[in-house]
Amino acid sequence: MTTDPDAPTLAQAIAQFLADPTTGTDYTLRTYATALKRLLAYVASTGAPADQAPVTLISLPLALAWIAWLLEDQRVSARTLHTYLAAFSRFVRFLHNRAFWDNTPAGSPHLHADDVLRLQAELRQVRRVHRPPTRQVRVPSEEDVAALVRAARAAAAADQADDGAARGDLRRLRDIAILELLRSSGIRVGELVSLRRRDLEAAPAGQATPARLRVMGKGRKERWAYADADAWAAMRAYLHARAALDGHAGKSLGGLPLFARHDKGAGASVLPLTTRSVQIVIENLARQAGLVEQGISPHSLRHYFATRVLRVTGNLAIVQDLLDHRSPETTRIYAAVDETQKRQAHAQAFARDEASDER
Repeated sequence: MTTDPDAPTLAQAIAQFLADPTTGTDYTLRTYATALKRLLAYVASTGAPADQAPVTLISLPLALAWIAWLLEDQRVSARTLHTYLAAFSRFVRFLHNRAFWDNTPAGSPHLHADDVLRLQAELRQVRRVHRPPTRQVRVPSEEDVAALVRAARAAAAADQADDGAARGDLRRLRDIAILELLRSSGIRVGELVSLRRRDLEAAPAGQATPARLRVMGKGRKERWAYADADAWAAMRAYLHARAALDGHAGKSLGGLPLFARHDKGAGASVLPLTTRSVQIVIENLARQAGLVEQGISPHSLRHYFATRVLRVTGNLAIVQDLLDHRSPETTRIYAAVDETQKRQAHAQAFARDEASDER
């Protein structure tokens, strides 16, 4: 691979892409960064110094060679490949929009601006060929969720003998509140860890309406999510137990994380949880409830919420709005996951009555 001393390096272009305010939110940026890090790793595997390789190396042959390397050498799954190609496609569009190739001479082996559409078309074809298999959504049953709640509420107050009863009790109350909120709101785990105390809004006194939370969803789109009485009570109990810690934080209560860390590393600071921390909380509760084989995760509870709302209302549009899905096609998956509902409908439609028995 040749280099162009006048072109910015590929690493510099990636850094600009990830720093650009139009690229995406924190979660999207982390996903893109992982994908493009693998692109730099491939460039390094060819013998080229990745930190010096110019952005003009981006070309259709390079893209196809990188894809082959991911599949054959790195053994990435079809689902991971799709994610990486989405990031790469967005990166190429960024380079085109920022005119990174305007000075590339026609006929050069590097990607010219006029070739961008062809590259995008080839990437779409690769994604079609390597489309990941459609997976049946595994939805926790009502019994599974009830078992998780029992496990959370039965957890010992001091879950580690050397970690202190106070921190252990805060973790127990926090984990109950997290589970109850995920179960009854359907919010994403990334949305949960971004919540602040000021985002809670109690139900009006004397009205049978649910409490709600101000959630910042994908695309920085704000919406209201709703929580039932059990979730609200669990959050209030947790925040009441956390009052002393919050009071010494030296910050406005409203700006503090709704769910905080309670480990030795956090000390007396009120630090937000990560998405991985919440995943570990749910995994631990599933293990305590004897549900390891079900593979329950925070996202499983989002499936549970969607399926329950659809079963009760029969209104797919409401489910779409509550889940903050942009496309109804994304929501339609929940219309096909409830085997119990389908089985009952079939039995009702073809139930044998006494007259048919007599025939």
